Amino acid sequence: YQPAACSSVKDSVSEFFKKCDNAIPTFSGLATGRPPDVKFIKNARRSIDTNKAIAIASGINDENIQNYFEYADYFLVASSLLQPNTNYFNKEKLLNMVSRIIDYNISQVR
Repeated sequence: YQPAACSSVKDSVSEFFKKCDNAIPTFSGLATGRPPDVKFIKNARRSIDTNKAIAIASGINDENIQNYFEYADYFLVASSLLQPNTNYFNKEKLLNMVSRIIDYNISQVR
């Protein structure tokens, strides 16, 4: 995590796109496993051209992913879905997350 060097999210995002036109800005929480503040992600989304994608790469899990559907296009998720002390996915958590994603996508089609 790197704190924004600009005075606001909008300034930070604008500077980012001036330097990296094809990049996808990726946001995270303050540390691994800690979700980003929803208000921060919401403000970032408002500051970015709606044709640009944004991603979240930390703190997303099967219980909170729905809080970010409206604002993020991509989620990089792994550790929150693993079985304790292994590199194997917890099937229940994985299925719960996939179910939430499918339910959200179906609701957007209606």
